[in-house]
Amino acid sequence: AGAVIDGQNGGFIGINGPDGPANKPGTTILGGVFQHFGNAGAPIWVSPLIVRRNGVVKGTEFKDNFNAGLAIQGSNARVSHVNTHHNGRYGLAVTQPCDGCPGPVGVIVEDSEIAYNNTRQLSTGDDAGGTKFSGGTDGMIVRGNEVHDNYGSGLWWDGFNRNAQVYGNVIR
Repeated sequence: AGAVIDGQNGGFIGINGPDGPANKPGTTILGGVFQHFGNAGAPIWVSPLIVRRNGVVKGTEFKDNFNAGLAIQGSNARVSHVNTHHNGRYGLAVTQPCDGCPGPVGVIVEDSEIAYNNTRQLSTGDDAGGTKFSGGTDGMIVRGNEVHDNYGSGLWWDGFNRNAQVYGNVIR
């Protein structure tokens, strides 16, 4: 399973990797468990991991975090074989890195399990649940995922997202 990275409910980001160079992998996380990041006093964007341009996350578990289990803010990021569950607001969020910045392009989320999120039972009309894709993503691919038992929407896209491909997912 790899290392356990425990945020001890602190109001900080676990790993905020830099953008990867063009056409080369960025920060790469292969395995391990990220848990217990964030608290009621922390900013909403606190997450155990923020994936930037060309970042890769594979075979990793994200659980019991106050807000999002995993945040993606970079273009061409790839997330596969991840299990993100029992997080307070979202299992996974994809958004732009700053207000006014363009949204990520070419993000892939595949072959992962997104389950039992929004443990805080926040308003589902306000987007809490399995995922949130916002900030003008373009060309995002969401495929082969098992999305289930989230309190709220399993897959949620805000407006201004373009050219998404969504296929081969099991959502219940």
